[in-house]
Amino acid sequence: MKRIIAVVMLAILFITNLCSCGSSPKDTVQRFETAINNYDLDGMVECYEPDVQKVYKGILAAVDMLGGSASNIKDILAGMGGLARLIDANAPDVMPKVDISVDSIDYVEDTKALVTLNVFCSYSGDLLDDSSDTSTETTISVYMVEIDGIWYFSAEMP
Repeated sequence: MKRIIAVVMLAILFITNLCSCGSSPKDTVQRFETAINNYDLDGMVECYEPDVQKVYKGILAAVDMLGGSASNIKDILAGMGGLARLIDANAPDVMPKVDISVDSIDYVEDTKALVTLNVFCSYSGDLLDDSSDTSTETTISVYMVEIDGIWYFSAEMP
């Protein structure tokens, strides 16, 4: 019986690690893109290295305790290291549909990579309360780190 429990716990741990972010920088970028497009703040935060996750989760919990709202994802993204450049400062005050592609990965160490991302943000007229469509495109570079076989965005900026 103890062996069955141990096997089940190891399987849960393994699955949790697989779901927590990605086994490659591209996997993590894809998961982050999905989280942004689903307005999933927890999913975005989980793509950061564990020390950063603790800080953001603490801040979000404090905001909630004080009766505030941590729902403006655009404002929160502005504080997420190199990814603050993901959303154009002159863009409308709504969240765009975001497409992120990995242009290059430069492994500067075994567990650290400089990743160049092409970020395309599109704002439809429906979001802007008018009939126009707007888009922005930018290239940014971010560091990513591998911890226990999982790749995360780093708080360190290039």
